Amino acid sequence: MPTMFYLVMMLMAVYHMSWGQLNNESRWLAVQPNSSDFVHTLPFPNSVCKYKFGSRETGGLYTLFEAEYLTDGPGRHIHTREDELFQIIDGKVQFFVNGKQLCGSTGDYVFVPRNTP
Repeated sequence: MPTMFYLVMMLMAVYHMSWGQLNNESRWLAVQPNSSDFVHTLPFPNSVCKYKFGSRETGGLYTLFEAEYLTDGPGRHIHTREDELFQIIDGKVQFFVNGKQLCGSTGDYVFVPRNTP
């Protein structure tokens, strides 16, 4: 069964605070499940990324996309400019955070701050 989760990336949220806040004129947004204006094949075998909201729609505060991995996802890596928040929609995802192994499953949320190995 494929693993599916939402990934929220807080793209340089602190840096962008001066110009990245939503104003009162911002429009509300909604997307349907399994829909996307832009679908991207990730650089991993058998994976697909469906973008839901980008920095353009959120005033530079974050990007939200749905990723589906049929096999392995990204290997160990560090983000220096963004935090990551994962919501696991279906399946199980194995994380390595600060030298510890975490196994998330359907319904779990996992937060990984920037600069976390």
